[in-house]
Amino acid sequence: MNEWEAQYAAGLDPRWPFTDLVSLVMRHAKPKPGDRVLELGPGTGANVPFFASLGVEYIGIDGSQTAVDMLQARYPDHCFWCGDFTQDTDYLIPGYVNLVIDRASMPHNTIEAMGRCIRLVHRVLRTGGHFIAVDWFSTEDTLPERFEGLGTVTRLDLPDIERLFKGWTIVALEHVNRFQEGGWWYRRNIATWNIVAKK
Repeated sequence: MNEWEAQYAAGLDPRWPFTDLVSLVMRHAKPKPGDRVLELGPGTGANVPFFASLGVEYIGIDGSQTAVDMLQARYPDHCFWCGDFTQDTDYLIPGYVNLVIDRASMPHNTIEAMGRCIRLVHRVLRTGGHFIAVDWFSTEDTLPERFEGLGTVTRLDLPDIERLFKGWTIVALEHVNRFQEGGWWYRRNIATWNIVAKK
């Protein structure tokens, strides 16, 4: 968590929603005005304008106080707080939200912490609600230096995902490979998982 606080304090400030997330949300969850959406690790709010445009109640929990301060200043009509979303801090009551999203935040924890967080997500979702995870790191990723100095990084294979989501209905599972070409001297693979699970 301290590593990410340092990143945001130094000026990290992504501003645009991620296309995979937008596509999966609209295809599977279809949020409508009045729904509640919880984002784990929203950073400085790249996805907030997208959800605000849908008229939903947006909630975000992030481990960086700098990021949360920026979020509260930019989007005063939404709810943000600083905390560890992998811990049972009673941050939401059972069945409170329709949709939980995570874009590459949860894998910056141990697999044990991820399992604990997924159980918390299951608790706070309404029956029939969705959890959409985008850009979870795959064991087939060949760019480990991408996150050097940013604390714990967990890469997952298919059996890991099946264990983590035991008791859920997996609605969609994508293994995404993005190749970086650098001429004849290298070809590197950025491999991630996109997951849609239903309670």
